[in-house]
Order: sequence, then C-alpha cells, then structure tokens
Amino acid sequence: MGKKKTLKNFWVRIESASSTVTGSLLYVKPNFPNGKRKPELVFDCGAFLTEECKEFNKTFPCNPENIDAVFITHEHVDHMGRLGGFYNQGYKGKVYASEYTTEVLKSDAMRNYFFMRKRKEDPKYEEKDAIALINGCTSIDLEEVINIDENVEIVAYNNAHTKGAVMYIVTFKYEKHEIEILITGDYKKKGISGKSYFPNNKKFKKKITIITEATNGNKKRPEAKFKKNLEKIIYQGKSALCSSIGRERSEDVLYAIKTLQENGKIPRTIPIYVEGNKFLDLNKININVIPFNFNIINDRNSKEIALYDKRQKIIIVANRGSFTYFLQHFINKETWGIFFLNHMSKGSLAERLMVEKGTKVIIGGNTYEKIADVFQTDEFSRHYYIDELKDLFDGFECINAVFLGHGESESKKDLQEELKKRKNLKVQILKRGEAFKIYEDKIRHSK
Repeated sequence: MGKKKTLKNFWVRIESASSTVTGSLLYVKPNFPNGKRKPELVFDCGAFLTEECKEFNKTFPCNPENIDAVFITHEHVDHMGRLGGFYNQGYKGKVYASEYTTEVLKSDAMRNYFFMRKRKEDPKYEEKDAIALINGCTSIDLEEVINIDENVEIVAYNNAHTKGAVMYIVTFKYEKHEIEILITGDYKKKGISGKSYFPNNKKFKKKITIITEATNGNKKRPEAKFKKNLEKIIYQGKSALCSSIGRERSEDVLYAIKTLQENGKIPRTIPIYVEGNKFLDLNKININVIPFNFNIINDRNSKEIALYDKRQKIIIVANRGSFTYFLQHFINKETWGIFFLNHMSKGSLAERLMVEKGTKVIIGGNTYEKIADVFQTDEFSRHYYIDELKDLFDGFECINAVFLGHGESESKKDLQEELKKRKNLKVQILKRGEAFKIYEDKIRHSK
C-alpha cells in the first residue's frame, strides 16, 4: 500500500500576537478543500506587561467577532489578561479552560475590570464585558473531547507548569486526512502540580506539529542548591529573607523548607513568615506545602511583627515592594542571608548584590553597606529546561515541525539552534505579525 497523498488545499494558518515573554495569543484558522466555513480559534489571550509592549494591548491579530472559541492554557495574566478587551471588541463565544483556571477567571473578572479602570490600562473594556467573560467561562475535563464542529476537535491534557495548567492537542480533519497540533503553552514536566501528560508511557504515533515556549532557551537544569544554602545559614544561627515572585514558586520554596524540617535539617521551631497578597493567594495555596510554624503577613501590623521578631526566622515575600522594605533592614546585618529565587537578569537587584562584603550598594534610592550573605538560584523555574524538552519530543514518533514562542528572542534563537543539532527538526520562531501554514507533512510561511 503506497503512502497517503497529502492535500495541497488542506492547511492550518497560525499567527502569534507576541514576539516576547508576555502577551501570549495564538490565532488559528484552518482551510478545507471544500470551501467550508473556517472555524477560527484563539489559544490564550494574554496581556503585554512590559512598558515597551503595552501599546500592543489595544489590538488583536484577528477580528474577535469572527472567533468561534477561545482556549486558555493557564491563569497567568500574560496568558489571559486581555479577555475583557476581547469581549469588548466583539467576541461572543465561550472561554474554555480547566476547572481551576475557570474559577480563577471568574473570580478575577470584576477585580481586573476595576483595576483596569482605575489604572486606565489597555485594553479598555466595560463592566458588561467582565460579566460576559464570567458567563462565557466553560470548564473542561482533562482528556475530554471538545468538538468545535465535525472537522475540528480539541483535547486538554495535564501540564505541570502551574495549578490548573493544561496543553491542547487540536485535530483538524478532512475526509481521511488529519493535521495534529500540540499547543503546550508554558510547559513543565513535573512539579508541585504533578506531572504533565506528555511524555506518557507510550509514543504518540500520528505526525504532529508542536507549538511551545522558549523561556529558558537551551539552558540545562541548574544545580539545586537552595536547601543546602538555607540549611547552612540556619546552622550558623542566621535568619533568611527569600524573594519569591509568583505563587507557584512560593509553594515550591515552602515545600523545600517543609522537607528540611521533616528531615531534621532545620528546627521546626523557627518561625516561617509568608506574605499573602495578590501574588500569593493563601486561600488557593496547596495545603500540603505548608511548613511547621507557618505565619501569615497580610497587613502592616503582621509585617512589623515579622520585621522586629528577634528570634531566628525565615521571611518569604512575593511582592517586590515588600522585599525591598525588608531588604533595607537586613542587607547590612551579618546575621542574615538573602535569597533570590528568580532568574537573575542583567542589571537586576540580585546581580547588583552579588558583590564582595563591605561594598556600597543602592537599594530604594538609599546607600547601604552589603554585609549579609546573598544567594541566587534558578532551580524553581516553572518553565522547562532543555532535558525536559527532549523528553517531551521523545514522546512523539513523528514531529512535522516545532514552533517556538513565549520567550526573549535570544532564548528562542539559542533553543532553535540546539534543537536543529540534537533532533534534526524543522524549527521556526514565532514573531508578532508573522504567520505560517501547517500542512500534513510540511510548513510554509503565510501572508
């Protein structure tokens, strides 16, 4: 039996709204040989967060009135923050997401509306649009088949990037022909949220095109050193201040501390102060990660208690302003260790504090002598490293092509070159305003 002939008029057009880390939105539109009406889909509808890109929040790469359905991979604002504006510009359909993400979208809809109105942020939308979003949110189960019509089906699979995160396999069908696309969103193999479905125990046999992120580029998994350094600081009788931006990263840090307590590496009696705010919603925190002697910082009074408590302690904050508040009190103290648990970018506060003890440093406009020990690690990243991506790709028998989005241009280029060397894959970088056509067995640029 010969090889099945592909159809030249059967393809799927994709276009990204973003060329950077924020503003994730993928516009997907199939073309069928019979001229049938084309269902138009959007995956993620995120806000641009950097000043140089915020002007892009006003426009979309598609007409929202023509979109048949929106699918959200997870609840981070750079993946769902423009949904109110999408409804305002004419969208009338459903927003599909996991049960957890759906609940977050509903609970945040009015809050985000009032925040947008107060700050005069783009995209502009009205109260009725926030209400439409609440009513449009539709929860889907893992591995549930969503039929857009007889030609398009979508299935959500678990993704360990964050709580409630999913990735989608989208199947476009025409007669006996199929185009399969995996849209991972931000991907992580495993974490506090469990394990991702891919890779699973058996290889996916159909030819597939993978659209994924490139946040960490071609970096290998960094050395896990937080617990070792924290144990050392505590053994020396010092206290610790941890900067942990993001709820999921904070959960990872809390769980690391809890395991140190359970293994007798640090005393259970040391108070753990954790700031609870919009960055770390303590009502939604995973109860299994909470360490012994857990104390919440949720107002000025509890912040001052954490500051002036004379006992050896650990303070974890997710808000940059609060971190600066504590840091100014502790950076010139020999009895403190400062931990940066996020990526250390060039020119960042973390980089500026990686200097010899006794060096003068500027924090919040004031000058201090750096005396405290300072540590930094990338180990708590919720984005995959190159070894995890290799595992993902190994789960598929035949990859048509790979598209890289959600990442800085340098990270995308590094990962593109590495993948070409390792896997001999067709790898394309998604850029804002640049479109591609995905066929059954190839890809092409599109207008």
